[in-house]
Amino acid sequence: MAHEVETMAYNKERGMPWHGLGVATSGLTTSAEMIVAAGLDWRVQQQPIFTTLGEKTIAIEGKRANVRSTDGAVLGVVGDRYTPIQNDEMMSFADALLDEGARYETAGSLKGGQVIFAALEIPEKISIKGDNGDTTTYLVIANGHNGLFPLKAMITPVRVVCQNTLNAALGKAKMSFTLRHTAKIEEKVAEAKRALGLASAAVDEFSRIGSQMVGEKIERSEAFRIISRIFPLSESEKRDKEVMSERAKATFAILNNAENLDGLRDTKWGVYNAIAEYLDHGVSYRGGVRSTALDARASSVMLDTGFAAKTKREAILALA
Repeated sequence: MAHEVETMAYNKERGMPWHGLGVATSGLTTSAEMIVAAGLDWRVQQQPIFTTLGEKTIAIEGKRANVRSTDGAVLGVVGDRYTPIQNDEMMSFADALLDEGARYETAGSLKGGQVIFAALEIPEKISIKGDNGDTTTYLVIANGHNGLFPLKAMITPVRVVCQNTLNAALGKAKMSFTLRHTAKIEEKVAEAKRALGLASAAVDEFSRIGSQMVGEKIERSEAFRIISRIFPLSESEKRDKEVMSERAKATFAILNNAENLDGLRDTKWGVYNAIAEYLDHGVSYRGGVRSTALDARASSVMLDTGFAAKTKREAILALA
């Protein structure tokens, strides 16, 4: 099994960006069906933690272990105020955010069950003048059982042609909602809806920014400068007197050759999409462990966190 993805299911009829991973299913429309297909039909049980002092067993006060019901796997150590948000509760929360017409496209478990996610298509579509690539919006909801990751709901626009996530382009829109595990989930639906602005405000902002960037031409020398700044030379590449880092070369190759960027190569939108596509398809590193390209892509698209998200934000600032 891959480094990041433990179990996963996706609706093959809809074709999500991470379709190379997981179990292909069809016709999934409800959270109850997706939970079973994605291998999420288990619960988190909290167990006391003990240590030993000589022959004496001592309970550790104020701490609990989050344990998976099916195999006893310890998913994390948490404080005694921590309340687990079960997988079915997370899915019910997603159902409530979209009210009617919620259609699950994918769901799964990351990092051995420490993080759970699901993605649902939002009915509102995005139209960017000058870009022939259709852009669809998804509600992605994720929840951690490790004590480090809160429940988070976010809007993720995906440009289907090149299959990259474009969250960083919506810096001014309210794109996410976070809920700590000490709060009551059933009381937070209305608050989450307001924070997310489901979904018209985010869609309108995305369309405006994308259309603006499509209309802004950029010289190839400036594109070279920005991409090289986003992906600087490593120390070894500097010693070898390289002009451009390997990551920058790969990004520039996407900009120059990707068929899905025809007509956009000389625009700021094209440069941003080349950077985003490289990040979503490339290899990420976490704690010194190398993930496969598909693994990195799935994690980047689904959670929009870490190096990829930070770099996309830097790219938007550089191109603004």
